[in-house]
Amino acid sequence: MRPLSERTANFTDSVIRRMTRVSNKYSAINLSQGFPDFDPPKGNP
Repeated sequence: MRPLSERTANFTDSVIRRMTRVSNKYSAINLSQGFPDFDPPKGNP
């Protein structure tokens, strides 16, 4: 992606944006944006 300006050329993604990409890749619940308002899926005991 082309930088918006020289001042922003060295900026990197935020942690929230990066974790959103990772959670989307693995179909995970993204807790970097807050807590879900629903119960998590049942796991193996």
